[in-house]
Amino acid sequence: MVVAPVAMASRYALVQHELVTNVFTAADTDTSTDDAPTDPETGESEPEPASADPWADIDRVNVLLIGSDAGPGREGTRPDTNIVASIEPETGDTVLFSLPRNLENVPFPRGSLLSSYYPFGWQGEPGDPGSELLNAVYRYVPAARPELFDDVDDPGAEAMKLAAEGVTGLPIDYYVMVDLDGFQQVVDALGGIDITVSQRVPLESSMLPAGYCSEPTYYLEPGRQRLNGYEALWYARVRCGGEGLSDDYDRMRRQRCVIGSMIERADPLTVLRRYESLAGTARQIVSTDIPTSMVPAFAELALRVQAGTTRSLPFTDRVINTGNPDYFGIQAQVRDALRPPAVATPDSGAPDTTPDATESTPAATPDATPLLTPQPQDESEGVLDLDAVC
Repeated sequence: MVVAPVAMASRYALVQHELVTNVFTAADTDTSTDDAPTDPETGESEPEPASADPWADIDRVNVLLIGSDAGPGREGTRPDTNIVASIEPETGDTVLFSLPRNLENVPFPRGSLLSSYYPFGWQGEPGDPGSELLNAVYRYVPAARPELFDDVDDPGAEAMKLAAEGVTGLPIDYYVMVDLDGFQQVVDALGGIDITVSQRVPLESSMLPAGYCSEPTYYLEPGRQRLNGYEALWYARVRCGGEGLSDDYDRMRRQRCVIGSMIERADPLTVLRRYESLAGTARQIVSTDIPTSMVPAFAELALRVQAGTTRSLPFTDRVINTGNPDYFGIQAQVRDALRPPAVATPDSGAPDTTPDATESTPAATPDATPLLTPQPQDESEGVLDLDAVC
């Protein structure tokens, strides 16, 4: 009983070391103690006391989540999923901003070198259709301006961070990128995720060059169910099956639901039980610029995110014009979404409009707008709690 936990802890320590050294960057990991205070009795350096809260002076942490379709049969890396997770460290409350892959004229942050090279936004390479879209920034921008990315481990991811910053107006602190195969492995390592499937979802049905979908192998049926990694991947990416399943914007909605389900699933007990599997998966398919020195702080932040609320604002065609976006308007929506939800309070000066208990409630008229509606809310209503979306 004594030896077994110690042996397991030693095993996890080895896995942890391999995970940290293979996934996270080496930046900010100077362990020199030259300037550290010394123990007056031994003369040895003393480590500086750790902060009680590593996020105490940080208002928000903004992380770009990139889902790439790099894999067999695909040329290069195309980040088709781009979601900015803006986290309030004190509470863990998070807002997810989904950026369509087909955004055009994507701006770069004002004052950046890329902004000086592309003052009207990224417009692609002449004569190369598709290169003007957001998901082309990863490949084309570093190729066009390699001198700006000399000391960067992943120039494409850095370019995507700058693009996301230009779109949202938020400083993007870090990125985390996972490929398709890796996403499937992470879900399996978690033991699956729980999703409420709202309609029949065809699996293994893809859009063919002729313009119609191939015959599905089988369906995910409506209802609450546990999806394995393969099923979750198809649920998140399918664009066949009729209304609600047919385009990028429907897919963006499902992807946010998958992220919410993964947050719920990754409770400490589940992560502990499956740590070796998760760590092994992460080493192979996750890349990030989060430095190793920040790993303990992010572990703490992850627990806060799980305990906090998750809201969502996708920039779909119901919210913006992706072909000619109003980026000032997008940034205004981002600022509004980050404000705490208003809490209704009684106004003592307002007349009492509560109907008397003895009076009958008038019937609703066609023009009446109910305060509550059983229909699912959509993105045009602004930032929504993820539970309302999923």
